[in-house]
Amino acid sequence: MSKADQEKWDRRYTCRDSRMGDNPRPWLKSIQSSLPAGRQALDLAAGEGQNAVFLAGLGYQVTAVDISQVGLEKARTRAKRAGLSLTIHKLDLKEQPEFIKADAWDLIICFRYLQRDLAAWIEAGLRQDGLAILELPNTRTVERRNRPSKRLLIEEKELLSWFRKRGTG
Repeated sequence: MSKADQEKWDRRYTCRDSRMGDNPRPWLKSIQSSLPAGRQALDLAAGEGQNAVFLAGLGYQVTAVDISQVGLEKARTRAKRAGLSLTIHKLDLKEQPEFIKADAWDLIICFRYLQRDLAAWIEAGLRQDGLAILELPNTRTVERRNRPSKRLLIEEKELLSWFRKRGTG
């Protein structure tokens, strides 16, 4: 499965232009003043690095993780063009969730990548006042459009149940 996933994402990122555009997720930009003051950020399933580069521009030391070497090279190029640096790790989170070290991150972001068992690793990886930001399509998404596949969706409010130690808010 891992090799097939890598090949799939490498193919998708091989196109000349950025698959997801050049800008970070708009709502990530809109909440930048609410992000934790710490300096260590982890971008899981970072793809081409739009969000990682944005966080680096805010002064974070960002580690970007993805299964696609092609996507990560685009992230590295994007950061270099902006005069920024990223720490890049190509790995399969399904095979190596322990990459998310305990109590190591002020901020962990994960956009549009569903792997339910990562929740415990993410929660453990956050420092005391750390923040996790996850964006996942839920079952209401298919009410508005017929993508993505239902197997890639979470139930409405499911995400809240994943992080019990810190509470919800």
